[in-house]
Amino acid sequence: MNLQDRRHISALIGLLISFTACTATHRTRILTAVFDGVPSEKTPQADALVVAESNASDEVSLQVSELYARARAAPPGVRHKPFANRECLSCHESQFSEKLRADVTELCQLCHKSMFGPRSFPHAPVEAKHCLECHKPHESIEPALLAQSEREVCAKCHDQNRVLSTPAHTQIGNDACHGCHDSHGGQKKYFLKETVTVRAVAPTASS
Repeated sequence: MNLQDRRHISALIGLLISFTACTATHRTRILTAVFDGVPSEKTPQADALVVAESNASDEVSLQVSELYARARAAPPGVRHKPFANRECLSCHESQFSEKLRADVTELCQLCHKSMFGPRSFPHAPVEAKHCLECHKPHESIEPALLAQSEREVCAKCHDQNRVLSTPAHTQIGNDACHGCHDSHGGQKKYFLKETVTVRAVAPTASS
């Protein structure tokens, strides 16, 4: 194979790569530049395809806009910093895509490494890296982006009647669980903290 043949093959490969990576409109322009007799992109079929591509982009943009509109209308609460700053690409592949750059637990660890540190008694959801079992990714009216009130989140796995009937809990009333327990795990059994801080929380239907 001579040099000229290799150049022709390289040019063809480059053309194929560009062709497969582009939109229909861009592909038409590439073909027109290389070949004669390519139908004009200004045909009903081409126009319809361009409109469809545009509508799809507009639809995703509308979804993003609606997400922020709901956030502005929601009661005051907590917003995840990347979400509040509209830094969508911190977690998502595109500003207009729900697809994440990586597994959700890998993304959480990029900023919250201390939550995954070694513990003698790790909490099961943390050990399994199921962050979204307890937290919301964008915003919440609850502290720490909890998906529900603290008692309700804990009650998903820990039966409240059984917990409150144990001797250690008979006097806690509406005190918050994290006043005594580290929700991500700890060095002591039952994730008990070195220092106990009791804080009252509003009662829930389950308590």
